[in-house]
Amino acid sequence: PTRRSSDLPESGLNVARVSVVIPLYNKAPYILRALDSTARQTFGEFEVIVVDDGSTDGGDAIAARYPDPRFRIVRQANAGPGAARNRGIREAQAPLVAFLDADDCWRPTYIETDVRILEEHPEAAGVGGGWVDYPGEIPCADVWKARGISEGVQRVSAGTPSKLLNAMALYMTCSTTMLRADE
Repeated sequence: PTRRSSDLPESGLNVARVSVVIPLYNKAPYILRALDSTARQTFGEFEVIVVDDGSTDGGDAIAARYPDPRFRIVRQANAGPGAARNRGIREAQAPLVAFLDADDCWRPTYIETDVRILEEHPEAAGVGGGWVDYPGEIPCADVWKARGISEGVQRVSAGTPSKLLNAMALYMTCSTTMLRADE
């Protein structure tokens, strides 16, 4: 059976409503920052699946020692970030899947915001967001507005102009995307 976030218990219970998939390959200098930014989320009903994709720099050991029971590591031979994300999806237990690259980090309300948007829009298969240039704290909203992307639910159809569709696809980077697992 398919699962939706609305099928799960109310907030406050220790149940994963979001599976966070972090592909890891030789990002030892950054992985702790990524894990810490996930642990600090205002929305706590998540699991984290770090997929070690054959790291050789010790980043896998950093992830394996992370002291939060919601975090686990799975290992595979190096197959690339797409294969690592797909492995994480296969391991995911929650109805929503979010992706975070091992050298990126989230603001504290990232998961909470995306879950709220998907609950308010059950017709949406996923949500993508903007980012902030780190460490300069420079928002990107003006860049995307110039490309025709506006805030809110965007529907894609056969009539969507290719230039807008391309801009929308570029906007949905891995670290700013949450999807329904059953879509």
